Amino acid sequence: MNESYDFHDFPEAEYQSRYRRARTLMAESGLDALLVSEANNYRYFTGHLPPTKNRPTLLVLPMDGSPFIVAATYGSASAKQMSWVQEILAYEVPLGADDLRETLAGAGLSGKTIGTEAHDRFFGAAGMGVSHGEYQRLQQQMPGTTFQDASELLWRLRMIKSASEQECLARACEITGRAYQGTFGEARAGMTERQVGRAMIAAMMEEGADLPSQGRRGPCAFLIMDASRPLGDLHAPTDKPLRRGDLLHIDAGAIYNGYCADFARLATVGPASDAQEAHWQEVRRRIDDALSVVGAGNRLGDISVHWHGVGLDGVEPPFVGNHDDLLMEPGMVLAVEEIMYSESGETYHLEENAIVTETGYELLTKIDSGLYLIADD
Repeated sequence: MNESYDFHDFPEAEYQSRYRRARTLMAESGLDALLVSEANNYRYFTGHLPPTKNRPTLLVLPMDGSPFIVAATYGSASAKQMSWVQEILAYEVPLGADDLRETLAGAGLSGKTIGTEAHDRFFGAAGMGVSHGEYQRLQQQMPGTTFQDASELLWRLRMIKSASEQECLARACEITGRAYQGTFGEARAGMTERQVGRAMIAAMMEEGADLPSQGRRGPCAFLIMDASRPLGDLHAPTDKPLRRGDLLHIDAGAIYNGYCADFARLATVGPASDAQEAHWQEVRRRIDDALSVVGAGNRLGDISVHWHGVGLDGVEPPFVGNHDDLLMEPGMVLAVEEIMYSESGETYHLEENAIVTETGYELLTKIDSGLYLIADD
């Protein structure tokens, strides 16, 4: 007996809403189509997770007509199962400029203006799924067609989270919060930083995470440090055992349905000293002051501490320095954080995730933000 499974991230109406919003911005920018290939931009519009990076998968969203996916033969079946997009054009690897030219011409886009991600100032134009050489060849083969940067258009779309996206982000924060509470409750003096880091990752997975959002390879796979580490050292878990008096700093987040949490909490091994309590109170005050200006219509650059967006990427626009003059809008989800260093090199880092609302903000990181206590017996 064949069972039927639903592999869609969201109902079809969610994606139709995204297409409508995109076309409004496309009309303002004079675009006839979008060519989307960066992994999370592609997932945003399709719900599909391509199987590998070496087989590019693209979405073409015309101003008029239905969107269609361009996928390798291996991968087209998963696109049919995971996406609501009806038309899927399969190609044999490798994907080249010739294939793209024929596809775009067949869609009536020769001589038109097509938006791409080729000049994303946030990610340094490194996000396109199409190789740089093939993209250049495509431009040469379609001399009457204008390829125009649409990266900021795409970010303006992704900056404003729908109700469904906000629910995913709230769930990711809830999972991360429970993992923090469980990890700090389980940790003991004598455990190594690596053991605590692995316990945190395991707890996120047990609580329902798809993956930990800090799960990149290498020594920076997890942000964790203690009071004895000199200022400026790499913030990554080591085999050093926790000792009484240490300050443990973890900056982590769970991924749920593709959406990332990103927030930090602190704990002391044994009771906090007066100095540790005073430093924490100061960083807490700075965060509270920063959050007080979060609300629709206020300028992002007026947030007095570091901030960035969170969504399908753990760090995404709006981003401090890039979007300071942008006004906050309902549906933006921000990570607001402050880092202070004591004279001894301790890191006091507090980070919260919040949804911008018409009247202020809704805090997603609802767990206690005070200094947690790790047993030293």
